[in-house]
Amino acid sequence: MKTYIYKYIIILLSVVLFSCEEDAQDSLDFSGDTSIHSFVVNGVEGTINEENSTISVILPSGSDLTGLSPEITVADGAEITPGSGESVDFANAEGKLLDVVYTVTNSDLYQKYTVSVDVVRAKITSFKINSVEGTIDDQNKTIVFYLPEGTDVTSLSPVVEYTEGATLTPAEGAEVDFTNPVTYSLNYLGSVFNYEVTVNLGEALTSVLVLYNGEDVSPTWESVGDISVNNGYANPVTDGINSTSTCVMVTRGPEQEAWFGGALWNANQVNVDPAIYGTITVMILKDVAGDVQLEVQSADGVKDWLHADYSADHLGEWQKLTFVIPDSRTAMINNILVMPHLIKDGFDSQMMYWDEVKALPKGYVLYNGEDVSPTWESVGDISVNNGYANPVTDGINSTSTCVMVTRDPSQEPWYGGALWGDNQVDVDPALYGTITMMILKEVAGDVQLEIQSADGVKDWLHAEYSAEHLGEWQELTFYIPEWRTAMINNILVMPHLIKDGFDSQMMYWDEVKAHPKE
Repeated sequence: MKTYIYKYIIILLSVVLFSCEEDAQDSLDFSGDTSIHSFVVNGVEGTINEENSTISVILPSGSDLTGLSPEITVADGAEITPGSGESVDFANAEGKLLDVVYTVTNSDLYQKYTVSVDVVRAKITSFKINSVEGTIDDQNKTIVFYLPEGTDVTSLSPVVEYTEGATLTPAEGAEVDFTNPVTYSLNYLGSVFNYEVTVNLGEALTSVLVLYNGEDVSPTWESVGDISVNNGYANPVTDGINSTSTCVMVTRGPEQEAWFGGALWNANQVNVDPAIYGTITVMILKDVAGDVQLEVQSADGVKDWLHADYSADHLGEWQKLTFVIPDSRTAMINNILVMPHLIKDGFDSQMMYWDEVKALPKGYVLYNGEDVSPTWESVGDISVNNGYANPVTDGINSTSTCVMVTRDPSQEPWYGGALWGDNQVDVDPALYGTITMMILKEVAGDVQLEIQSADGVKDWLHAEYSAEHLGEWQELTFYIPEWRTAMINNILVMPHLIKDGFDSQMMYWDEVKAHPKE
């Protein structure tokens, strides 16, 4: 009897529940339209894919993707979030694209759409002349070629590959005169992308070798000594000369050795040929000034210890330090050990950071007093002594001779020497970014380098001769302005001393080199 009662109760509950569900469904309204009918950003209509519930909008090249206010049309009675006309970011501060979800509700229904907004992007992906591939720089929109000496550049027919659907001018395969740089234009969806194509005759420059930048070149640094190396650490100072998002960090306590640091070796070893590369640059950030050590090793154990000074003038800021590979080194560099070489005692725990490790090719030698020894001519009423005996050969410049002038208080600060006339140079600012030279003086301060083109375009470059090493050779770096396009034919060295308040001074220079852009 009880079994029949239980069955009856179960049947009764099922009927009641089914009836309630029917009543609930009868009370819901599924008739609302939840589609987005149009999505317009800055006058550009988005493409709506109902099957995937996505919307894509392509704006003209260069458009700002932050703070956009789309105009959206939905059905009567429907609501959308974010709302039509509401300001929305479709990219972050670093330019990374952001997908935004829009939700449409109507009656008892809702639908989500994933919206992406981007700008028109078109690029040249391959550019060949006589089967030689050009070097494409998409960021600066340049293409550079090196063709054999004697090539007739007045009638060349490049083979070009580029974004499908774009229009190329000059047309692909057209004969073009490359005596001077030529602009190639891509027209795509109403936006124009211009590339400047330059053809050089001769051998190509060796490019800068990036060993670590924390982004596309990011090998793992291993510990040197009893210390933990933090790879991919958040950059603590992004508003200076190093704005990358991450770096390498170690924390060193007073009880730890000064040489503790990090290394690229074993599975992450490098291959830097000292016959090709002359310097290694590293971004360093510390709270303690002083010596930084870079140890370079070959796979078979040949070692050199390179040093650079982290200046007290910019404590707590990124400083780009340059480590000079010895001219005597012939062994390949396979291991690099970074040792932010703090004093061992007298400080609390210190965080030490490094980033942007690069090997730079040996420069275009303009003068070294030996195998490259053009004559410097006088600038102003002053005598220039070519082939003067090097007064300090036990430092960083051990060459036997240099250039010397003697300047007295009656003479102008800009008196110096020049490579021009029969001894003019040919430094292309499209290829070279810096000029370095050794300077030795007895008075600290500004040194001026004037660069001129044959037709008179001038720029004045400056570097500081430090008081910390008066009377010693110092390698100064002069930065060629990024905006300069005119060839550099004349170089004027002006050890820019104060005019008054000193006795006659001897001023020396040597080892003048132009270095490729990084």
